[in-house]
Amino acid sequence: METVKIDSARIIETGLDHLFKTQKFAPDFYSQSVKIIRSANIPRNLSFLVNGKQIELVDPRTRGGYINDLNHPSPFVSVSKLSVGAGNVVDLELEFPTIGFVYVIKLNQSKDPAWKVKEFSFFMI
Repeated sequence: METVKIDSARIIETGLDHLFKTQKFAPDFYSQSVKIIRSANIPRNLSFLVNGKQIELVDPRTRGGYINDLNHPSPFVSVSKLSVGAGNVVDLELEFPTIGFVYVIKLNQSKDPAWKVKEFSFFMI
């Protein structure tokens, strides 16, 4: 059985890039840096751009700090799942706690090291 080597930073970047290009978020999401909540799914040195701005890694203990004005939500993201499934498809779940949505994204490796979104869906939390 062939195993796939995953670059979690590239996968998270690809998933976020796809969402910001295909979904309509609040204007504040596009004017601020995306803030990714640290977890076991996040590489310590995660670094990339979303909407031309460097992402920020934030401590999960600041959770109370991102429950804010519903009319002006901040772009906080939690990577709740990152795993390789059947057929070497990567399952990525990105939770946006300030807007109450979780996006479930399935990705395939298109060419090393690039990843391509195969499908995605979302649900409210």
